Amino acid sequence: MVQYITEPSVKTNPDLLEKIKLVQGSIWDQTDVDGLVFFMTLGLGWDGTLNQKLLEKAGQALDDYVLEHVYKPKAGDVFDIPAFDLPYKRLFLMLLPFWKDGIGSEEKALIKGYRRIVDLAGKADIKKLAIPAMGVQQRKKFPHKRAVRLSLNGIIERLPDDMEEVRIVSKNPEVSRLYQERLCHLRRKWAG
Repeated sequence: MVQYITEPSVKTNPDLLEKIKLVQGSIWDQTDVDGLVFFMTLGLGWDGTLNQKLLEKAGQALDDYVLEHVYKPKAGDVFDIPAFDLPYKRLFLMLLPFWKDGIGSEEKALIKGYRRIVDLAGKADIKKLAIPAMGVQQRKKFPHKRAVRLSLNGIIERLPDDMEEVRIVSKNPEVSRLYQERLCHLRRKWAG
């Protein structure tokens, strides 16, 4: 039987929702955060402009570290990585699942990854975390609404009380709108 993940599995404090900020723009403009998330596929290639720019800014040491420490990754795995020459305390690498048909394990892998990002950031004493709204790109083929719902649910379920802010950054106005609609839905749901 297929179990669809629809809402956070625990009722959360509505105040936690206020810690999630939506930013339309470039991830590179988020210079006042402690941690930055980036995504790769299981092939560990530096695909996409964000990853190529990240590698360019961090230097060869980042690629060497990933190749040395990310061994036999599975979709949804997350790794806490030094920031090297970047102005952050830590980087967090999540391995994205590819969308197949929605009845496999891709939903579980995606929400597991977002939960793990927040867990690891909390353990690393990250107060402000920036997450690019990836995993919703067409090349990953993950349906936008589903990816938005799963990412927010995973973040909310594990958001530590002492984390000040999680920024979800997107250049795409449509993706920003989907995140905004989802947050509004959750605020209404938990207000009562």
